[in-house]
Amino acid sequence: YKMSTSRFWRTWLAGTLQKRAILARIWLSKGYSERQTMMSGRIRAIRSLEHILELLASEVRYGRATLPECCSHIARGLPAPYGAAFLEIGRRMEENTGLTFGEVFREEMAEALQNLPLRERDREDFLRFTWQTGYADAKMQLRSIEQSAELLQGTRERLERENAEKCRMAVTRQTPGSGSTGTVTGSENAIISMKPAAVSYPPSHQTAVL
Repeated sequence: YKMSTSRFWRTWLAGTLQKRAILARIWLSKGYSERQTMMSGRIRAIRSLEHILELLASEVRYGRATLPECCSHIARGLPAPYGAAFLEIGRRMEENTGLTFGEVFREEMAEALQNLPLRERDREDFLRFTWQTGYADAKMQLRSIEQSAELLQGTRERLERENAEKCRMAVTRQTPGSGSTGTVTGSENAIISMKPAAVSYPPSHQTAVL
């Protein structure tokens, strides 16, 4: 009888730990999902900035227009918040307030980019070409735009590789037979230890033990 009772408690404890491990995985998956969402948002924002630079480069290369004119030309085809910012850049440059194109562009785009899920380095890479437009000819302007686009492309491709690897690892962890099912990891143990559950004994076995 003592052996049977001991076996019961071992089974009950194993089941309890497995349930808590499953809950821990849910909490970890929730945090992982939030991080993935943030990363995906950053990738989409960077891709949009690349697209904008490609449009600007195309206007400079084939349209033979000035950069302020290029901004006005492509503004109506851009989604918010970029379209309004580019219209304002074109309008302000027509007023000839004494500010350079780079200064106006950085002021307007700083406001447009502030609420996007970007890192400061992403914004700096996007705006890098504006520091080289003051006295540059069309060829130099085009190259500076392309360099900004290349920097953003490198960042985006790195993030996409990291994203794909994390997704692969997450799928591997959750795949039956991968060796991780039912195993409590160090992170899960940390979460479990933070939320101790009260042990409740079934009435029938409490009576039997007494």
